Amino acid sequence: MNDSPVRATWRRKKRERQQENLPELNLGISSLGQMLEKLGRESARLHDSFDMDHVLNFAFTAHHLYFDWVRRVGQDEMKARQAAMPPDAKAVLDVMRDIANGSKHAILNRDLDKIVVRRFEQDRIQDWHDYFFAPPGVVTFGMPEDPHDYVASVRDLAPTVLAYLRWVIEGPPHPAPETQRQALLSFKQQSPKP
Repeated sequence: MNDSPVRATWRRKKRERQQENLPELNLGISSLGQMLEKLGRESARLHDSFDMDHVLNFAFTAHHLYFDWVRRVGQDEMKARQAAMPPDAKAVLDVMRDIANGSKHAILNRDLDKIVVRRFEQDRIQDWHDYFFAPPGVVTFGMPEDPHDYVASVRDLAPTVLAYLRWVIEGPPHPAPETQRQALLSFKQQSPKP
């Protein structure tokens, strides 16, 4: 739906008036730093458990931190770092977006061309080791300009996601996203996708 400039201004002002009357709804998380700390706690839970809820909570938090919090309340330097992220870093954060949106909405009907996840498996058991030790939430996803699939659990992607978001939010001295490229290559499958 394309609104006229007058209609768009009216909608924005109405939304601002409505927000002025809202009670405090943030449950103790009111800054990017606090949200980043929450993501760190979600990551720790992900590593200590085989519960799919922790996989989803990590994806929800990462997605909203990157796609909502930084864009809406981030400082200009944060937004500049977010815009400067290389395509493979953005693809990993798009994986979190796809898991969060796919789990949260009954039907995905918007931005279907942006989806990078090709398959999401709650449990991937291929042998006895996997039966006892494999983490839940294995995702197969694609990277820009690469014909290969990448396969990793959300638990395995968590350190990379945290590193990217720390760099966006806190900046140096955290390493730039390019330093995470080697970690991503470990998830690359040997044969290109058909």
